Amino acid sequence: LAAGFRQLLKRDDLGFFKWPQYRDEYQRLIDIANQLRKKQTRLVVVGLGGSQSGGQCLVESITGANHNVEFWGEIDPHFLDSKLSSPLLDDTTFLIISKSGNTLEIAAMMNVIHEKLAANGISLSTRSYVVTENRENNPLREWALSADVPLIDHPKDVGGRFSVFTPTGILPAV
Repeated sequence: LAAGFRQLLKRDDLGFFKWPQYRDEYQRLIDIANQLRKKQTRLVVVGLGGSQSGGQCLVESITGANHNVEFWGEIDPHFLDSKLSSPLLDDTTFLIISKSGNTLEIAAMMNVIHEKLAANGISLSTRSYVVTENRENNPLREWALSADVPLIDHPKDVGGRFSVFTPTGILPAV
């Protein structure tokens, strides 16, 4: 069993084993979180599956229900309408997460959020950070680059369900 585990740890395609060693990256995420806190006091994480559930689990395990960090993983119009009717939108930063950058549900949620913010004179691009892979044909990354939205790279070798100790989990927790 121990030999099999050692072999597993040596695999290059399983990057989640390596993330606890990236102290410099963790410090960068702490710095980003501190910058975010200076701008707005509320963070909304827009993601699906592992892109949001690991971070949500980490945040709630540390703080319980934290009303300054919310996780929007639903495309349900009633859910979004209720959330986007909040007077707290003026004090909100959106962390948009899609590893592939082409998740249809995330694009649809971004469109709804954009329209509501624009109706209130707020630009989604000035209130967002994006976590996605650095790869070609990534529409979310292309939008972020064209709209001057800060980008945080998601490691290519860490799948969504294992990403709790990457930017998708660490940034909301901090």
